[in-house]
Amino acid sequence: MTKKSRNILILVFGLPMIGIGIFSAMVVLNVFNRIQIARAVATQKGIEEIRKAATIYQMQHAGRLPDSIADLTKESDNGYQSPLLKSHYNTDSWGTPYQFKRNGRKVAITSAGRDKKFGTKDDVTNLGEP
Repeated sequence: MTKKSRNILILVFGLPMIGIGIFSAMVVLNVFNRIQIARAVATQKGIEEIRKAATIYQMQHAGRLPDSIADLTKESDNGYQSPLLKSHYNTDSWGTPYQFKRNGRKVAITSAGRDKKFGTKDDVTNLGEP
């Protein structure tokens, strides 16, 4: 095989392989990004479900808010249908426990987000900016 033939083979087979590699990397990054978006949306929906359950709890307990998410996932002591939430609502889509705080007559529910650290810009909360 001559040097010219070898160079042609490299061009014919090498360049398409590089193109396939670049395309594959773009697809993987796109899929990863979509997964992160889906997790953020699922976490926001989870926060909304926790907020709704806390409101129901408040109505059932003469205006008293729950102390924690655990109060929403355990059997009721006052005869109301319980639990208000399934136990999988204890953690966000990244597996980190939600932060749950009473804030006046409302609850503040926060997910640490993708980086699993509270107080960073990727936090997800029901009160706007963390």
